[in-house]
Amino acid sequence: MKTQVPIARKTIGRILPRTDYRPRITGSMEYPSDVRIEGMLESAIVHSPFAHALIESIDVTAALEVPGVICILTRDDLKDLDPHYGPVFRDQPILAIDRVRYEGEPVAAVVAIDSRTAHYAASLVDVSYDPLPEVDSLEAALGPNAPLVQTNSQRGSHYSKVLADADPHTATNIAFQWDYNRGHVESALLKADKVIENEYRVPIIHHFPLEPIHTVAKIDSAGITVWTGTQTPMVVRQDLALIFGRPQSQVRVVSFPMGGSFGAKAFSKVEPLAVALARKAGRPVRVALSMSETARTIRRAGARIRIKSGVSGDGTLLARSVQIDYQIGAYADCAPRVAQKGGYVSAGPYRLPNLEIHSRAIYTNTPPSGAFRGFGVPQATWAYEQHTDEIANAIGMDAVEFRVKNLLERGELYAEGDTPIDTDYVPVLKELTSKLGWDQPIQPWRGRGVAVSFKPSQAPTESTAIVRLHSDGSASILMGAAEMGQGSTSTMAQIAAEELELPLEKVVVTKPDTSMVPFDSTTTASRTTVAMGRAVQNAAREVREKLLKRCAVLLDENPRNIRIQDGKVFTKDAELTIPEVLAQTKELSGIEIIAVGQYILAPTKSPIGGSTPFWEPCWVAAEVEVNPDTGRVTVCKLLTAVDAGRAINLQQVEGQDIGSSMQGLGAALFEQMIFDNGVLTNPSLVQYRIPLFDDIPEQFSSLVIENEDGPGPFGAKGVGEGGLMAVPAAIGNAVANAIGIRIHQLPLHPERVWRAIKEKEGADQ
Repeated sequence: MKTQVPIARKTIGRILPRTDYRPRITGSMEYPSDVRIEGMLESAIVHSPFAHALIESIDVTAALEVPGVICILTRDDLKDLDPHYGPVFRDQPILAIDRVRYEGEPVAAVVAIDSRTAHYAASLVDVSYDPLPEVDSLEAALGPNAPLVQTNSQRGSHYSKVLADADPHTATNIAFQWDYNRGHVESALLKADKVIENEYRVPIIHHFPLEPIHTVAKIDSAGITVWTGTQTPMVVRQDLALIFGRPQSQVRVVSFPMGGSFGAKAFSKVEPLAVALARKAGRPVRVALSMSETARTIRRAGARIRIKSGVSGDGTLLARSVQIDYQIGAYADCAPRVAQKGGYVSAGPYRLPNLEIHSRAIYTNTPPSGAFRGFGVPQATWAYEQHTDEIANAIGMDAVEFRVKNLLERGELYAEGDTPIDTDYVPVLKELTSKLGWDQPIQPWRGRGVAVSFKPSQAPTESTAIVRLHSDGSASILMGAAEMGQGSTSTMAQIAAEELELPLEKVVVTKPDTSMVPFDSTTTASRTTVAMGRAVQNAAREVREKLLKRCAVLLDENPRNIRIQDGKVFTKDAELTIPEVLAQTKELSGIEIIAVGQYILAPTKSPIGGSTPFWEPCWVAAEVEVNPDTGRVTVCKLLTAVDAGRAINLQQVEGQDIGSSMQGLGAALFEQMIFDNGVLTNPSLVQYRIPLFDDIPEQFSSLVIENEDGPGPFGAKGVGEGGLMAVPAAIGNAVANAIGIRIHQLPLHPERVWRAIKEKEGADQ
């Protein structure tokens, strides 16, 4: 593995405390749930108890009589609006109009002087329903004469460039389909020495950020203001402007640092409802969801994946066919894009001359699914990495050796029109498996497994930043990238401090406020360090150049003979502080230096609409122990690797990879949203199991690879999604190695593993 020695820098690549660590640790950080606006009212939502039903009537009489109730919003208040929104299809209404399409869908909302009053009044709203047959599984949704989840929707605009062929489908429950073909799969399968085919399942799971969804909205003659926690403030602004008939210049979205998101707070969630409530109440209104309500608002798609592969006797992959169906829920949200991107890489990072992929997004009467760390790739990785081990076993080849033979190499194309592979899969895999002790003897009921995955970042994409150097020598960054705990605020400050040669504490990043900051596509797809980072870097470099030119005029010196260090300007004969330079040259160019930086990637002929700026790879090696009497799986060793290109802050990169890996451990062993006739039975953390500190593996590490070969600042790439993508697959392979039988369905909870052990024992007798 070729790893360059990174260039030593003052702020880049070091382990530095995050610029926001003190307010987070002390609890002084202001989150969306902390927002209080003068005159603010509280709200409570009336949710549907049915997964699918017609709404016959809504009686609010008793609720309106409760002292302290200000107003109640129903579908009748939305008749003068087009109340639908969505980044792909505008199919989701602020409140259910004629019918409800999932259990928990908002039907009405009460505004009152306090939360207790609002919730009590909401319990008195009497809604009459006519239940309809529901489809809560892929099989039911795709069956003959299946009830239709959607009957009418409009095309959205956010993904119009990359989903040009995505039209709302209402004749079936197939919301979207994406297909890809190269070579001749059928003829290659006929020539293969072995053909292996299997089906794999991934359940619906939830993000469960520590902070549920919260939004405060105000609307008046001057415009709309929303205080919220969103990864996509510009998209929310676009939705609100369209729904409420205002120009975007009159819509202000302020995104506060979030208490976690992982995709749950991408795109519009309750913001349209909050504005509609404020419009009717005539005062600011807060919508504060509980954890259970958040679980019924957004989640990750479940999936069914069928893979068929042909391989030669020497272990060379010849052909692969993939059919992947994502269960996206009642409304599209961004799930069609998830199905496109997850489907695109569902064959894995392997050399496949003959390949066909069919990926579909399927409506069901369950809560909508959207962005989730990995964006559809974890579901695909679970399938193709289980499949990879099955192929190796079928031809009597070591699982690592088989991967080494077939993994793509740096510079090879995954697909025509996209960026060549920009990492070294094989050397990293060998290093991890060596650390794991892959070839060493292992105790009974222990097993080892590996998995490799990759994900394209976002393209087309656009980020713009403004950097201001103030008269006192401090600097501020105006940008639209959201802070959800991943550390983007600190990272951007480090990039600007490095370029401007300022102490880190002198650089401040403002929170995204669409009335102030320039455009940014989204805070998704691990794109921020690369896309927004480049925009910040370009702006900071321009500020630096302007400062040097001022110094050159002031000191009658060549700019090349001037250097900046620790907020001071030096020549061989002079030393000035930045405030002194700005004060003495203000008549020339003003007291403040401002520059705008951009990073834009246009659409291309890539199969998914834009060539990825970088590939986000991940490698995982795991060792597990299985209790044969209970089926409980303990992860003993979990070794991961991440290609950061250049780590802006090494501690943050490691933290992102380890955090993502823990989410992957939860997805592997515990997590599953359980529905009974469309009704969610485990909506809160009391019933929904997530990883605890007791689940942390005894040996747990992240290898950070730095070759300074990324497109971002100083050679950086985006990180943060890898562990979740490949950890479940590596654990699944390790469990199969331990118990001698493969389980094709997640999660690997004790009962499922115990039953597999008993099944094998029965077959062996």
